[in-house]
Amino acid sequence: MSGDAKAGDHWRSLGPLSQFDPEGISAAELDGHPLAIYRQGESIRISLDRCPHRDAPLTRLGHLEGDTVTCTWHGWRFRLADGAHADFGTPCLKMLPAQIIDGDLYVDPRPLAPADDPWGF
Repeated sequence: MSGDAKAGDHWRSLGPLSQFDPEGISAAELDGHPLAIYRQGESIRISLDRCPHRDAPLTRLGHLEGDTVTCTWHGWRFRLADGAHADFGTPCLKMLPAQIIDGDLYVDPRPLAPADDPWGF
């Protein structure tokens, strides 16, 4: 997502968009949570940096192709639009909302929070 809106209180900056690979997977961290940044030009998606199958780091073992990322360790594929397993449709990859504001990449960390803690940190 991109736009002219300013980030609200819950949005956290990950830094300038230019620091992330323009056609691949980059690593970032937010309060101890490893993140994978999937970028194809201006299209940005963010997930936790681990395959839910065996906790493999997707920034090292992931292969980005179109709107899916494949964990090359065991071949699990995930749709980046919703984190669902590409073959079974079951949601399992934790995705985080992203937006670009004034050339910086922002993430909404609220999906990381447990149900009883609104921030999870």
